[in-house]
Amino acid sequence: MKIIISVIFLSLLLIVMSCNQISDAYYNCSSKDLEYETISITLINDSNSIPINLYHAKSDLERKKGLMCVRDFKNIDGMLFSYQKEQSSGFWMYKTFIPLTIIYFDSNNLSIDFFEMNPCKRDLFENVTNYKQKCYEESKKYTPPTKYLDSLEIIETFEKLEEIKTILEDDKLKLMINN
Repeated sequence: MKIIISVIFLSLLLIVMSCNQISDAYYNCSSKDLEYETISITLINDSNSIPINLYHAKSDLERKKGLMCVRDFKNIDGMLFSYQKEQSSGFWMYKTFIPLTIIYFDSNNLSIDFFEMNPCKRDLFENVTNYKQKCYEESKKYTPPTKYLDSLEIIETFEKLEEIKTILEDDKLKLMINN
């Protein structure tokens, strides 16, 4: 009886351990595609200075991939997306596994707006085309009212996230790139 229980326990443990691998295969994710430069920024206003360590997406390919398929955020609190020309579209949460808060910044590096974004979940038997369309439709909720030049995605576990959101309710933050 102890042997049967041990076998069942080990089987369940293996299944749980392979869930991320199964999910990654279902979402067509590969960790080898996820190498970004890191950057340090500070969000400031008259009375606050909040440092944040981020991945930096500067190229079209990096911005297209963003935080898709990222599960491990070792010493990283999110991603800064930098553009050469002003943008107006929202961000989607396609293949993104954790909730994020996005802040948009204008050409003067001042915050325009922010949104709390939830992962776009793929249903068990949903085909890729329908999943992409669903994620695209959801992205319309995350579109800023004016054009932006930079956008900042912050992971939900960042220790100062609530402080940032509270500030943004009544004030603007300035984006300062440290390196």
